[in-house]
Amino acid sequence: FFSANVIKVADGGWFPLAVGLGILTLMTTWRSGRRLLEKRIHERRESFGELKNQRREATRVPGTGIFMDRDPRDVPLAAMRIQRHLNVIFDRVVVLSIQTERVPRVPESERLQVEALGDNIHRVIARYGFNDMHQFRNWRWYKGLGGGPIVDLGSHQIDIYNWFLGARPT
Repeated sequence: FFSANVIKVADGGWFPLAVGLGILTLMTTWRSGRRLLEKRIHERRESFGELKNQRREATRVPGTGIFMDRDPRDVPLAAMRIQRHLNVIFDRVVVLSIQTERVPRVPESERLQVEALGDNIHRVIARYGFNDMHQFRNWRWYKGLGGGPIVDLGSHQIDIYNWFLGARPT
C-alpha cells in the first residue's frame, strides 16, 4: 500500500501530506503551550492559608462569593484578583469545583463534599457522571443550590449570590 502510493507524492500527493503536517504542528504547539500556561497559573496561585491572612486586612463585602474553578486545592485566580485589585472580600467565600467522573452516574450520597476551611471559607466539590452533566446547561439548576448539603453553609440566609466563573483557556 505504501509503495503503491509513494509514487503519487510527486504528482500532487504532497499537498495532503503538507496540510496534515501543518495541522500536527499546530496541535502539538497548542498542547505544549497549554501545559506551560497551566504550570505558570499553578505557580501564581495562593493557598487558602494565605487567603485567610489577607481577609483580615481587606474590606468585607456582604453576601457570598461563589468562585467556580477546576482545581479545588488552591484559591481561584478570580478570588485572588478581586482581593488584590479591589482589596475587598465577601463575608462568605465558596470555592465550587464541578468534576466529571468516568462513570455514567454518581450516587447522590457521593456527589457533594463540603469542607469548612475556617474564617467563613468553604470548599465544595461536586462530582457528577457524564450522563448527569446536562443539568449544568439549565440555569434553573443553579437556583436549586440553596438546599441539601449546601444549607450547612448558611445558604438559606443568603440574599446575595455572586458567581465568578474562572475559566481557563481550553
